[in-house]
Amino acid sequence: PAFVGRDIIEQRLLYYSSRGCKLHLLMGREQWNYLRSLKLPWLSYFAEDNVTLVNEGDIFQSVQLRVRENEFDILFVSGGGTITDWGKWIAGEVGKSGVSLPSIISGSGMFSEKAIFYEGQGEERRKTTYDATPYAEVIIDINFIRCFLTQPLPSSGITAVRANQSGAGDILSIAIALLDWDLADRLSKERIDPVIYQRCQNTLKMLSLYLEDIKECRPVGIVVLAEMLLEGTLLNMRYGSSRPKDGSEHLLAHHMEKYVSP
Repeated sequence: PAFVGRDIIEQRLLYYSSRGCKLHLLMGREQWNYLRSLKLPWLSYFAEDNVTLVNEGDIFQSVQLRVRENEFDILFVSGGGTITDWGKWIAGEVGKSGVSLPSIISGSGMFSEKAIFYEGQGEERRKTTYDATPYAEVIIDINFIRCFLTQPLPSSGITAVRANQSGAGDILSIAIALLDWDLADRLSKERIDPVIYQRCQNTLKMLSLYLEDIKECRPVGIVVLAEMLLEGTLLNMRYGSSRPKDGSEHLLAHHMEKYVSP
């Protein structure tokens, strides 16, 4: 399930801890240091030995080993795309429940059943997608996400504002996906599912209504963006492929990423 609201992370932590669950947190070190400077009260649920911090340049295998050294029932994962996918994979691998705490809404990784890994360095860097166990729970905490809007420029060089706005681009890809689908249908290559097709069109209409709210990272924009990304993911899962949400430009970009480092 997905929980949406303001300052709801602590409520969910209290829910699990009151039931005797051992909690562990996976998060980037830069994000952790920033949150500690804000003195967020829910951080007290995680002692230092219950936190695995990802440093810039860390590889997946080292992070995986550090997480597995700990005993826990629930793995809370906070961050963007890479950490979200790493945490999803690790939780599933060890047979534990994973809970996503998105810090940005730039993609649908927190909802999907796929995990993306970049392997190699420089020109040898390659992108591979694997099946993974979806998160048992996703917590969309509006105030948590918005607290990063005032964060100093992170080492990635991508501000939270820009990252959240890019989530709209992921939804806009539906427009190209539908054109691709129309063409495939006319060529008798792939039949259109009318129910899914209509829901995709409805999602595009919603995007047009809330573009300004998403651009300004207003609370309603964050909620609607998360809802649209979830809808797109569910439509992909229902159809059995990424046909409903990912247009041909996605395939082109993925192909380019095999040869050009992001």
